[in-house]
Amino acid sequence: MKHMNKLLALLLALAMVLSMAACGGSTSDSDNTTTTDSDTASDSDTADDADAEETSNEVEGYIPVPSDDAKYTVEATDDGWIKIENEDGETLGLSPTSGVTIIEDDGYAFKDLNQNGELDAYEDWRLTSEERAENLVSLMSGSEMAAILAHGGWGSFTTEALTEDDTSYTFLMAGGRGGVTRNIGRGGGVHAQWTNQIQAVAESCWYGIPAMISIDPSNISGLVECVALASTMDTELAAELGEETAKEYRAAGITAFLGPQIDISGATMERSFGTYGEDPLLTTDIATAYVNAMQSTYDEDGTDLGWGSESVYCFSKHYAGAGATEAGRNDHATSARYAVFPGDNLEAHLIPFFDGVLDLPGLTGSSGIMTQYSVNVDGNGDAYGGEEVAGAYNAYMYGLLEEYGYSGLKMTDWEVYTYMGVWGAEDMTEAERIAYSWEQGAELLGGYGSMDTVAEAYDILVENNGQETADEIIGNAAYDFILVMMNLNMFDQPYNDSAYADSIISTGTASEPALESQEASVVMIKNDGTISEDGAVSEKPTVYVPYVYNTGFSVSAFTGISEGTPS
Repeated sequence: MKHMNKLLALLLALAMVLSMAACGGSTSDSDNTTTTDSDTASDSDTADDADAEETSNEVEGYIPVPSDDAKYTVEATDDGWIKIENEDGETLGLSPTSGVTIIEDDGYAFKDLNQNGELDAYEDWRLTSEERAENLVSLMSGSEMAAILAHGGWGSFTTEALTEDDTSYTFLMAGGRGGVTRNIGRGGGVHAQWTNQIQAVAESCWYGIPAMISIDPSNISGLVECVALASTMDTELAAELGEETAKEYRAAGITAFLGPQIDISGATMERSFGTYGEDPLLTTDIATAYVNAMQSTYDEDGTDLGWGSESVYCFSKHYAGAGATEAGRNDHATSARYAVFPGDNLEAHLIPFFDGVLDLPGLTGSSGIMTQYSVNVDGNGDAYGGEEVAGAYNAYMYGLLEEYGYSGLKMTDWEVYTYMGVWGAEDMTEAERIAYSWEQGAELLGGYGSMDTVAEAYDILVENNGQETADEIIGNAAYDFILVMMNLNMFDQPYNDSAYADSIISTGTASEPALESQEASVVMIKNDGTISEDGAVSEKPTVYVPYVYNTGFSVSAFTGISEGTPS
């Protein structure tokens, strides 16, 4: 079998060379790269040439050529990236244009992500995720680690290679490594192609660290989420939907979920539609089942394998108490500066976190968290912990996580360094706010992509704390981020199959599992016998429409800072 694999590898390499010769390409021994030019192919190509072209898929750039002792095979995919399968080892994905090449060790293939010609520990898939993350952090400077914590966003949605004038390109080249997508509705296949272009640029620079692409609840394929899911009161269904949702997200190139929203809602909460309702225990049960399933990968028998290629990392939100905003106001508004807890019942809002998503029953252990906007105040109007600051800056709330022994990844909500949720840091500059939040316990900068300001924030962190302490703070945050991406297998295989994504993601219509979940989520408010058990209607039914109470949304929500009151 070993000799047969060698023969197949040699035949594949020969086919690639023949393909390049037919297409007018060239092979350079000096840089071990292979290039093709599809424009020179003519209609007179022979059948053998056509077969060779099909093997290479006209991939332009570097194509690894296995050695005689290789224990891996190489395949050029229809999406333009290179698939490398190691015998009894990891499958690698490689962009032929990123500049990253393959290193062989004991016959196995490894990606030379930092392009130094050596196999560094963080590039060695035989090691644990923890060992690899520790090694990469040890290689990075403080400013490099600070840059990868920006989770700012992306530029043009395109299936073509990113150009230098695309903001996604400039963000990645400056070290940014994360951002949210709003494009899943365009279709799974084109979304997968878009994320492939992002990952190709990420692979080319900054140690080849992959990009984290996150998403808010999107009802992908019509699968129910939020309060509709909670209305089923079915944890088994929640687990099934979590597993399916994660599988579809990963197929489209999405690796992180900005959810679920496990705020305990009140009757007047404007954003209650995005929660699991007002019951802490129901929220805990549904959230735990859903997150546990989203983060795990399962084999064909349904066995939990822990982290894997179909896992999506969750940032459960909003830690903690966003469901208690004053009068239920939208916490994006400046009028919702305070989250109020009459009876000092903050603990009720912590239950879904500490008794649920931070203590999962499966192999992934814990979800990440996203902080809230508002300032938490007790029944007397005094801030918990004594400092009147918003969630991104709240040392008291971060301290509860530390006391619990939490070791997951912490992300701030969006715009907390500019105009929303800056409470307690109004008099600081944006760079000072970032440094201050890092000091308190924040890690990823949600929605922030101004890389010059991130660099300035790191300098302030050093100035305030000294080089050693600053690098310890930023190093811990970078380690947590890198570990998540290692666990998701993104360093080895960040690319996606667009045809597969199209095959499992519904666009414009609900999938069969979605229709079943939608039916299960329907709640009958009242039935006076008009509707029988089999659904037949004996007479025209009465529809009950509840009153909607408008608790107000500040007109200055996105234009300025208001004082607000904790009353």
